[in-house]
Amino acid sequence: MGTSPSLVTGGTGFVGTALVKRLLADGERVRVLALAGDPLREALRSEAGPEAELEIVSGDLTDEQSVSAACDGVKYVYHAAALVSAADSYHAFERINVGGTENVCRACLKSGVERLVVVSTSDVFGLPRADEVLTEESPYRRWNEPYADTKIAAARRVAHYRREHGLSATIIYPGWVYGPGDRAFLPAVVDLVRDGSAYVWGRGRDFEVGFIYIDDLVEGIMLAARSRQADGQGFLILDDSSGVTPPDFYRIVAERLGCPIRIRTLPFSLMYGVAWASQRLYALGLVKTPLLRTMDVKSFGYNFRFSSAKARTVLGWGATTSFEEGIAPALEWFHAHAGELID
Repeated sequence: MGTSPSLVTGGTGFVGTALVKRLLADGERVRVLALAGDPLREALRSEAGPEAELEIVSGDLTDEQSVSAACDGVKYVYHAAALVSAADSYHAFERINVGGTENVCRACLKSGVERLVVVSTSDVFGLPRADEVLTEESPYRRWNEPYADTKIAAARRVAHYRREHGLSATIIYPGWVYGPGDRAFLPAVVDLVRDGSAYVWGRGRDFEVGFIYIDDLVEGIMLAARSRQADGQGFLILDDSSGVTPPDFYRIVAERLGCPIRIRTLPFSLMYGVAWASQRLYALGLVKTPLLRTMDVKSFGYNFRFSSAKARTVLGWGATTSFEEGIAPALEWFHAHAGELID
């Protein structure tokens, strides 16, 4: 009871929930910063169990005072909260992803936390050029997409606070995260597969997707928080030799579901045009949700090649769960919670 708690922002989200459960399993006290009206607060309490040393405090990343209060007396801060949805304005992304991260940095300095670990994204390194292998030394490059571009700005704010104010911070750059607890990506894929058709639009030959199983990601986050060598560093945490291409991905999910699947290959330019038009119709209020996002078309349309060598060397980390192994528990969780995921 006398040990300082760890704070997790975004603790009711996919990555945050897995991180909270891991911290509790390791015998740590955990504080979660969540919006007062977050419907997943009680689900987190239920999963943690009545004996867990879990404290959920109400607050908003954009409110510096509530972030500061949440950081008071904390040893480690895991900043996993972010706005991801393409349905929001660029201003909303900037306010939460950039302004919220800056509030977290200030609060960490004020409270004297031992380490801030920021969960970013491998997207910050931009769209790859021909035969390029992206590493932590690669420059940040804009996507002209609100999520990726504000995550770049947020990472730069973290670097500023470390360089100018001595903040102890580490940035994690995950690949495409999947596993139990995913309420967005996998449900959408299951719906597509059950319809019997899936679409790919790669620019040229098939390429591997840099997936990362949720438990492997959490392990990387934990190692980075405790490593002295990780202070001031960034780490790509993903399976850089997954062997899974987009068509493989759909076939593996279809096989697990027992559904026949037809993979259709369409031109990248066509899919990008459909996504752009869909998002435009949403912005005009003519559709409830975009049919497809330009961000997703780019994500599955380029040959992203990453190296996780730095994480292996510095942290002793490595992906231990293949996609074929990880998709089974992911789908089991989906089936058990399908009723909660229906709009």
